[in-house]
Amino acid sequence: MRGRTVLLTVAFGLALAFPLDAQEGRPFTTEDALDVRSARIADVTEDARWLAVTVSTRRGRSGVDHFRFGDPTYVSPNDGELLVIDARSGAVRPVFQAPAQFRNPTWSPDGSRLAFYRLDGERTALHVHDAGQGTTREVTLATDKELSTSAPLVWSPDGAHVLVALRPSGWAAEARQAFLEMTEGPVVVQDSRDDFLDWDRVRNLSQQEIPALVKLADGSVKEVLGVTSLQDVRFTEDGKALLYTVANRLRTSYERAKGTEYAVHRLELADGEDRVVVGPVERAIRGSWNDRGDALAYAEGGDVFVRFLEGDSARNLTGEHRTLVEGNDTTKLSFSLELWHPAGTSMLVRSSKGFHVLDAKDGAMETAFAFQGDEDERPRLSPEAWSEDGRYVFLATSAQDRWERGLARLDVGRGRLEDLRKDDGLYGDWNVSADGSSVVFRMSDGNRPDEIYTADAGFRNVRRLTDLNPQLEGVALARTKLVDYLDVDGNRLYGILYYPQGYQEGKKY
Repeated sequence: MRGRTVLLTVAFGLALAFPLDAQEGRPFTTEDALDVRSARIADVTEDARWLAVTVSTRRGRSGVDHFRFGDPTYVSPNDGELLVIDARSGAVRPVFQAPAQFRNPTWSPDGSRLAFYRLDGERTALHVHDAGQGTTREVTLATDKELSTSAPLVWSPDGAHVLVALRPSGWAAEARQAFLEMTEGPVVVQDSRDDFLDWDRVRNLSQQEIPALVKLADGSVKEVLGVTSLQDVRFTEDGKALLYTVANRLRTSYERAKGTEYAVHRLELADGEDRVVVGPVERAIRGSWNDRGDALAYAEGGDVFVRFLEGDSARNLTGEHRTLVEGNDTTKLSFSLELWHPAGTSMLVRSSKGFHVLDAKDGAMETAFAFQGDEDERPRLSPEAWSEDGRYVFLATSAQDRWERGLARLDVGRGRLEDLRKDDGLYGDWNVSADGSSVVFRMSDGNRPDEIYTADAGFRNVRRLTDLNPQLEGVALARTKLVDYLDVDGNRLYGILYYPQGYQEGKKY
């Protein structure tokens, strides 16, 4: 619950459980529920032409060994499909004909190839799919170390390498044995005097990873660091360095957000120089690099900071802008970071007053859009993308008091917000092309599973790209309705009403 409004999410497994009233068709069964195909847009090329879409079913998640949860070597089954979709032609192509388990599908910078992990039993393999040729090959790695299933998969800017993570030699046997000692040993002792409880010690083994570069042409492998679990990793624009965050667990935490030390690093790939940019500090650093990779911005305590690599320290850009929210109130404005400008010279930040453009060098601020009305009543706005020319910011919108969602476009210079799409549909995975000319997204009416769509910038030409569940034609599905009611304090709340089978107006149920 946020404010006085319940955030609504429709779970399609529930939505499909009740047939429409007076609708012809056979009842929806549990077998149907197991085979409903649910799609997610995993990655999109910069021009929004090629899509990597993962499709899963509940049946594909059967066979989970619940007794192995907590085992660092265990990967729960989740067999599904990996689709490559050409948004221009509408062609949909499965990468493999048989269901499999896929991780981290990621497009190359030029949008021509898709790299991903494929899990086959205990083995994880790196694959590359050529979108133009429609061919897929496994990259044979020149190492005896295993790939980490939770590893990042990051392309170098020139498309010649990908960054992966390897497990140390003997890791699987050590991690499996540590888990067995905890679950099958005759006596288990958890001692708070130790830095880590034994369960945490076992879980920490999952963070033992060795970052490595794989040359796709021949599968050669270059380990770039020792055992280090990387987060938010990316290359600099010139490909000469890696930018990454490390979360180093210090001890078992008995308080929220304690016990872990964070630091942001820059690693020079030529000579291995590893430089700390921010930290280490015992608080999460939720930073965002600009596209050039020469400046890191992050929010902390209501302020927005920026750290240029050419400088010595981070600078508070919003200190002078934290005026009082109201004239008679002592509360000051708080700012959060939303998006970097594509040029990397400014950023979009948010306050309770609106969206602002904040200059990354001198901290100058201009309001791009002022919020109107009460916070609990106005639509929620979530920035999704900034067009490469800097003119438009695209925002997902969601009303708080009715079923009304969609996508809006903010003209930053004019402060004008334009609704591109607004209706009672459910939307997700908004992806806007770099030039702002096309959009791909998931959409459903709330009663049926999502499908994948594409549209031009003005939403004058909306095309459906998938038909994932033709087997549901002729099946009686749900009808739902948004209802409101008052809680004991008189606050208005919202919920979803599912109508029962054969519903008749005026009859009690």
